Amino acid sequence: MGREKDGNAAAGDKGKDAHSGKRPTHGQTQAGFGRPAWTPREALRADWMQLAVEYTIASGSDVNMRRGIDPFQKRPPLTPGYSIIGKVRANGNDCSKFKTSDCVACLWKYEGQAERVNLPENYLVRVPDGVDGRTAVALILDWATAYQMLHRATHVTAGQKIFVHALSGAVGGALLRLGQLQGAQVLGTASLKRHAELRELGAVPFDYSSENWIAVIQEFGGVDAVFDPLGLESFDESYSVLKKGGVLVGYGMNCLRGPEHLSAP
Repeated sequence: MGREKDGNAAAGDKGKDAHSGKRPTHGQTQAGFGRPAWTPREALRADWMQLAVEYTIASGSDVNMRRGIDPFQKRPPLTPGYSIIGKVRANGNDCSKFKTSDCVACLWKYEGQAERVNLPENYLVRVPDGVDGRTAVALILDWATAYQMLHRATHVTAGQKIFVHALSGAVGGALLRLGQLQGAQVLGTASLKRHAELRELGAVPFDYSSENWIAVIQEFGGVDAVFDPLGLESFDESYSVLKKGGVLVGYGMNCLRGPEHLSAP
């Protein structure tokens, strides 16, 4: 049985380094991380913009990148950071969509945990007025991942049953809420201390440290989709609770233990 952790994505504080809790300085390095992610205004590409980062998160992918095991990541020095909310600091010569100080969001792969970042204008989305950035930053990677899996990988519909490993984690919690919006019944694993809260939210939780859930789900008739971030250690178990024609979605690559598990150089 694979291990899982609740709350696998912690919201980063405003402009602070995800590990130290301190605001990074330009040129600061930490085992190959934290290099400057920005260039002077005059060096901006014409269709790129420079942001002053206000909010980011430490997602599972960001953590794996710091460990050196995120699939296909570039070699250090690098600055992790998939999810970015910031204010426009400078526009390239061909940029006109946003003005200085506008608050925007972006799903990128690197640089979100820097003070400043240069990004293509067409990848940025305006953050509506009145929206709390600390809350909105969680939507960029975790909720977008959950949405894509529900609507494009499995096409979950009303009346179906889905099973989510790490139900109280970042993506798991998004799958719970978005699945319910589709009218699905949501079951999944979590630590015992989170079960009462999950039941209040309408989920059917099982203890992740026990494999009893497998027999229960099979007796229940199986599920239409399983969402499994645990990987190779639990795919067989997940597959065993699917109905005929059901879909197993693996994501997160949390089964990796070190660089030797990667298939890419």
